[in-house]
Parts: sequence; C-alpha cells; structure tokens
Amino acid sequence: MLARDPRPLPWTYTNLGRAYYAVGRYQEALDAMAKNKDAWPLYLAAVRVRLGHLYEVRAIVARFLEAKPGFTLAADEAPFVLAQEPLSRAYFDDLRKAGVPEA
Repeated sequence: MLARDPRPLPWTYTNLGRAYYAVGRYQEALDAMAKNKDAWPLYLAAVRVRLGHLYEVRAIVARFLEAKPGFTLAADEAPFVLAQEPLSRAYFDDLRKAGVPEA
C-alpha cells in the first residue's frame, strides 16, 4: 500500500506501527509511528516500553495525563479491541509499566 501511495494519510503510519508492534518488530513500529505527529501517545509509550526507553516513556505518559486528567487504563480498555487476547493483554501490561493509572 505505501509503495503505491506516495503521500499516504498520517494514520496509515500509526496502523503500520501497530502491525509491527503486534509481530514484535518494535523499532520498526516506533519508526512508522514517528511519521504521524498525531499518533496516539499510548501506542508510542507501549512501543518504547518494549524498547526499554523508560525515561522517554515516563515523559510521554506525563504529558498525556496532563492533557487528559483522570484518564485510566479502565477507560482505555473498553473500546480497545485487538484480534488476539494475548496481544491486548501485552499492550495494557506495557501501559502499566509506563505508569498509566489502573483506575
């Protein structure tokens, strides 16, 4: 798809990053998501947890929570659906490691 579209929509890179995350290609996930300045910050945080960038993760989460006070994992889990339960569980475990409040 990207090879045929010289100027894909920004969310295309977020979706590509999510796919890379799902198959354990974390650096490629980060590289793809970085091309979308509006990528969901918690996707970036989860990827960076996997890469061991915990200092950056804390900063991402702090900025996110400042912009969305009261946000919790419980609020994010309801609409979030992944095709595979283990992947969904891994994503939320990464967000817990990143410091996103549980409830």
